[in-house]
Order: sequence, then structure tokens, then C-alpha cells
Amino acid sequence: MNQDIKLCLEPRAEFFTRYCEVPAQLQGEVDSFLTDLNALGESSSDAASFEANFISSGLSDRFNSLVTRCTPKAYQMTQQDKAYSKQVARELYEEDKDRIRKEALQDIGESITMAAESEMMSQRRRAMSEAGVLDEYTRATNAIDDMGRAAGFLGGLFRKKK
Repeated sequence: MNQDIKLCLEPRAEFFTRYCEVPAQLQGEVDSFLTDLNALGESSSDAASFEANFISSGLSDRFNSLVTRCTPKAYQMTQQDKAYSKQVARELYEEDKDRIRKEALQDIGESITMAAESEMMSQRRRAMSEAGVLDEYTRATNAIDDMGRAAGFLGGLFRKKK
């Protein structure tokens, strides 16, 4: 097996030991997959033919199926990983900071408006309740809503059909 094929094969083979916990009931399938993977690597003449045969032989589908049934291993980030992650986050923020700020301000404005409207409705209801007209108001608004629904229903009955 040449070096180019090994570069294609080894990451897939090592995936199960590096990144996954293979359940005991799945170990036989993983071993069978690895045997078939190595056989494909041995029979391939170059990396391009290995990749083409990996897909066409169904090994790619088997690999994806096996990976989804394994449990991912926890990964502890190193300081270097954390620093890189922060750098990427800063770069993403810098690229899109105007949109992020605009949406944040819009969300804050909507939250304040909603809280104010809710408080106003609450105060109106409290005032109507204290004045003794809340029950009458509720009955009147329900009657108006019912008439609107009935008018819509009747209007739908007498509309011209296309």
C-alpha cells in the first residue's frame, strides 16, 4: 500500500479509537469494517481509486452508519485550542458586528415595548375591575368577536366560487 493511500485510510481507521467509544455490541461490525477498509487499501493502486472505490463499494455509508451509532468521546480543549477559538470568535464578530449590534438593539427595543404594553394592559384591566366595568367590557368584546366570526362565515357562504 503506498503512502497516499495510507493518508486516506488511516484517519478513517483511527477515528473509532480517537473520537468514539465503540459499544461492545458494535465492536464486531467495526472490526469487519476495518478489515474491509484495509483490503480496499491493499487492492487500490492510488489514492484517487481508493476514494472512488470507498464510495462506490458502500464503505462510506457503512462508516457513516457506524460513527452515528458510537458515543463521541469528550474532548478537553488545550490552552492553544481555547486561544484559537477566541480568535475565531473575535474575527467573526468583527466581520458582522454592525448586524449583531443592530439586532441586539432591536431585540432590546422589542422587549421594552412588549413589557410596557403588558403593563399598560394590566393597569387598564385593574382600573376597569376597580370601576366595576370589566365584566361588561369582556362580554361586549366577546360579542363583537363572535359577530365578526359569524359575518366571516356567512360572507364565505355567499361568495362567488371561482
